[in-house]
This record gives sequence, C-alpha cells and structure tokens, in this order.
Amino acid sequence: MSLVCFLLVGAILGGTVWLVFKNLRPANASKAIQSKSPEKRLAPPTSRFNSVFDNTVSDWRIKNAPFDLTLHDLFLTDFDSVQQKSMGAIFVDDAHKISVQYAILIELSTRSKFLAFYVPQNEHTAGICAYLAKHYNFVLDKAPQLLIDEKAPGDSGTISTREAIFTKRIYIYHESYLDADTTVRLTGDYSKEGLSVIFRSTDYLYTKKLEYRVRQNNVTQK
Repeated sequence: MSLVCFLLVGAILGGTVWLVFKNLRPANASKAIQSKSPEKRLAPPTSRFNSVFDNTVSDWRIKNAPFDLTLHDLFLTDFDSVQQKSMGAIFVDDAHKISVQYAILIELSTRSKFLAFYVPQNEHTAGICAYLAKHYNFVLDKAPQLLIDEKAPGDSGTISTREAIFTKRIYIYHESYLDADTTVRLTGDYSKEGLSVIFRSTDYLYTKKLEYRVRQNNVTQK
C-alpha cells in the first residue's frame, strides 16, 4: 500500500480556508436527506462548498434530522470545538482506488494535536486500520497544514501550531463492521506502536442519533 495524494481543508479559529492540492475524487459525500417526521418535512440547506469536507448538511442533520445522521457526519462534526482542523484524503492502495479521509486536530491552548481517520465501506477495513497504525506519521509529516501563530491579549509571547505535540491519540471512524476479536487485535497493534486508538462505527452512530434526538426534543419542548 502507498500514501500518495492529499486534499486539505483547514478550519481556523472560527474561519474556514479551503485549499485543494491534488485532483482526488472521493466517493459521493452524502445521500439525499429526508426528515423522519411525516407532519413536518424541513428542507436541507445547500452546501456552501463543493467538498466532502463541508459540514453544512451535517450540522443541519444534528439539529433537525438526527436519525438521518451518517458516520461521516460525525467524523466531520465531533471535534468542532478544537481550534484548528486540517482535513484531507490519502490513497491507501497501490491502485489508487481506496481513499481514507484524515483530520489533524490541533488545540493551540494546550499545544497538542491528535488524528482522526474515516474509512469508507469496503472489504479491506481491518487491513487498512492495521496499515494506518504503521503509517500515521506520513500524514503528520507530509500533509499540508495551515501554520499559525496566536498571541492572546496581555500575553508576552505567541503560541504556534508548530509547537503542537502529537498526543498519540487516534480516532478511526469505519463503516464496515469489525468483530470484537478483530477490534481487540487492532487495538493491540496500535498499543505496540505507542498509540491509543478509539474505533467508532455503527454502534457509535446509533448512540449519537439517540443523543441528538433527545437534545432536539428537549429544545422543542422548551
């Protein structure tokens, strides 16, 4: 397998900058969105950018149609509170047919960063997850990133994304089912590399759908 191509989108301190470095064409981002309520069907918004990394529709689903959420929606929105995101995609096969999306997430205040990957539905999910345990550094070292310096009012100096230290934490969102034995084995593979991994799949998606539905009902009842 080889890592050969990047797309990048950086979201910095409330703003968004979109940078395309290669002509990579991932799978279609989303299916049509439909509200589950027969009484009231809200129209989804139009995406602001023609990109699989645009979370406009994902944010709308969370607030208005939580049961329509996808795992990719959660990959895009779970870490909205971090101060900087650099997102893109890499090929993980020699034929350049399988792309995995990544997010480099940086907290300037703590000078730390961690990784998240989104693995689309395919029969090689376990192998891809094992591969990422060995090659995650390629993303950290080679992926285009938006480097910024920040100086808070009253501070004598600046803090920089260059100073962010990788925490060894990796989140992997995967559409294909991995049984318990495979998950345990993969967790061990990451541990041997000094990494701490969290796998998120359909069970995580179902839990988040319920969570956001309860939140939606609470807002409606106020």
